[in-house]
Amino acid sequence: MGNAFDMFTLDIGLTDKGEKDYQQVMKFVYMFINEIKKEGVKDFLYDELKRKSEMQFANEKKMSPMETANELSKKLNANL
Repeated sequence: MGNAFDMFTLDIGLTDKGEKDYQQVMKFVYMFINEIKKEGVKDFLYDELKRKSEMQFANEKKMSPMETANELSKKLNANL
């Protein structure tokens, strides 16, 4: 880790029980982060992300070329 191209995103959704015991959840989150720092990211995490991305792509609404161009132009304008 440490170069300009590294990225790490963590999304956590809590159940009611998790909200009540959020300190325990945070303990496990920091344990996980420390494990990544020591040992790097395990291959199964990359594989899981790849499968998730492939499923999202396969199930994405198919757009016409005009709709695609319109959506892409909106995204480009939003990033200016």
